[in-house]
Amino acid sequence: LQNRLNGHKIGAGELALRTSPSPGIPNKPKGGQNMFAQNDVNFTDKKWVWVPDNKEGYIAGYIINEEAGSDVVNVRLVNGRETTININDTEKVNPPKFDRVDDMADLGYLNEASVVHNLKQRFFDDLIYTYSGLFLVAVNPYYPLPIYGREYISGYKNKKRNE
Repeated sequence: LQNRLNGHKIGAGELALRTSPSPGIPNKPKGGQNMFAQNDVNFTDKKWVWVPDNKEGYIAGYIINEEAGSDVVNVRLVNGRETTININDTEKVNPPKFDRVDDMADLGYLNEASVVHNLKQRFFDDLIYTYSGLFLVAVNPYYPLPIYGREYISGYKNKKRNE
């Protein structure tokens, strides 16, 4: 998991979006983008998969062809490339309604790629705290966030998690 997160620090095309929070601290893109921008993406046929990638960690793609009697599939990735891969080397993609969920236990497909995707999107939106069931996951942004002031803290003080 750590290697996949490290692979996502600077993704393709994200460099232009970066701004510097303070000298010497790595930048990050602002706002996690929804990779399914069009509203007509169909998830009912369950052909969206995460494909491992050495540079990006994982890239989402759609199965465009399944070879009969074989575990090999052709996948069109969201970056426009096409690849051939063994279906057992992929993971299922959650529909966009699961993007940036507070509790990763709520993900329909709880797999490494979906966890990395959720953490990445939340990190880009400065949502560094995420639950996984009873456990809190924190991703350190390495720069101060405006979430530790008295006013912000008082909004959470003496509250239950679901309030």
